[in-house]
Amino acid sequence: MKIVHIATVDAEGGAARAALRLHKGLLHAGQESVMLVKKKASNLSTVFQIDFQGTHDSFFYNTLQTYCIDFNRSSLSNTYYSLGHPGCDLSAHPEVKKADVIHLHWVAGFQSVHSISRLQKLNKPLIWTFHDQRPLTGGCHFTAGCKKYTTDCEKCPQLLDDRNNYAATNLYEATHMLHREELVVVAPSRWLANCARESLLYRVSRVETIPYGLETDVFFQVNRKAAREEMKIPTDGIYLLFGADYGSEKRKGFSLLMSALQICLQQPAFLQAAAEKKIRVLCFGRPNPELVSLAIDIQNLGYINSDEQMRLVYAASDLFLLSSLEDNLPNTMMESMACGTPVLGFKVGGVPDLVREGVTGFIAEDVSAEGFAGTLLRALEKKEAFESMGTAGRKMMEDHFSLQNQASAYLELYEDVRRNLKQKWHHTFNSRLPLILPEALRKYTAMAGESNGEVLRRKEIEKRVATLLTNSGLREEEMADLLKKVVDEYDPLLSEEGPRKKRRRASGGWLGRIFGGRKA
Repeated sequence: MKIVHIATVDAEGGAARAALRLHKGLLHAGQESVMLVKKKASNLSTVFQIDFQGTHDSFFYNTLQTYCIDFNRSSLSNTYYSLGHPGCDLSAHPEVKKADVIHLHWVAGFQSVHSISRLQKLNKPLIWTFHDQRPLTGGCHFTAGCKKYTTDCEKCPQLLDDRNNYAATNLYEATHMLHREELVVVAPSRWLANCARESLLYRVSRVETIPYGLETDVFFQVNRKAAREEMKIPTDGIYLLFGADYGSEKRKGFSLLMSALQICLQQPAFLQAAAEKKIRVLCFGRPNPELVSLAIDIQNLGYINSDEQMRLVYAASDLFLLSSLEDNLPNTMMESMACGTPVLGFKVGGVPDLVREGVTGFIAEDVSAEGFAGTLLRALEKKEAFESMGTAGRKMMEDHFSLQNQASAYLELYEDVRRNLKQKWHHTFNSRLPLILPEALRKYTAMAGESNGEVLRRKEIEKRVATLLTNSGLREEEMADLLKKVVDEYDPLLSEEGPRKKRRRASGGWLGRIFGGRKA
């Protein structure tokens, strides 16, 4: 099967890494999978960067993004907010034309509702994996608790001044440009699937839940002491781990995490353990700079771009702290569990899909600094269970979240969508065929010339074409081509070079219009 994935980036950020992992899983499963991206960061030969400099109105949209969005954000959220323009039209790209399935991922700054609507006109199965909430909103990538995406996105609370109703306009445009009932949505978490089902845009779409997959042969358990020795850090004590790409992003909850650690440090037992360095903190990524103010031993590992190094970091840690206030299905949570390290997080987004209280980690029910601190103190009282929780988490990842499991689930979905699409066309054509076919042949005969009526053997052609089309379930443009070929076979006079040749070619176009096929 030929699958074409479309994404803005292929290896930078959680959504990009998730899309790339699926691509690798499908390749490993023997499928013909390629990626078309705006920015290529990997060295895979099956990933192609598209030279997209924008459209003639890119300057207008970029200016609008900068001054009306970026400089106009409220204090509610600082997560990325995108207008959704301009978009790169890939409908004529050779890889897309050859595709059996088109699969969209995180496409902000690369695809618009206009370019996606052109992809839909190809009449190919179109799958869209949501990596955040942007596809179902008018601009925000996470809603910060707002539910306006279920109605109209009027007066967006993430903008200081939305007098021009940018979000509502975006949402309105999407409802009118996209054939949503023909689009299949995939959400990696149950939370995001529910958001899609209740959204104004996709409540009419088919929505499926397929979790991310992970390279369980890359992220696996390593002896904790050996991992610490290789990292050249002290081998004794409890290590708490946290990290993210951007520690200043509000929805990541790092300010709340620091407050939670400060609350813990007010507890005499925790404070003493921190002072004696029996409890230490490891962090990676770009953490909040205020982290150094905490009275606890903290080692900032910086940005790590090696999976092998990240495996050591997870394996060296006793507990992974996930302070996200909004999230889909965090890659870091999955990687930590695959390496045998239990996770502590809030009951938000896709976290409860993997973190089972007392089994694979700990859930903080109260989304607050006090709630997180209380859960952390409770977890430390059960530190003897960390190892068994880590083993349970590893088994969960092996059994349900491997790349093989993810690829198999998507392949099953691809086949089902292709089968349903073929049946839909089959049903449509069969209902139209009794009226369309005789009229098509009559017009073809008239264009070819009355003298060729005998040669065409109309009844025989009609019977053969009807049989072929009834059993084929082909798309309309394929049906028109088939009809033309059959007629040509019974019309040798029109296959000769000469003036009639032009008529034959013109008739092919006529048949395409008669059948009403969409131009790819």
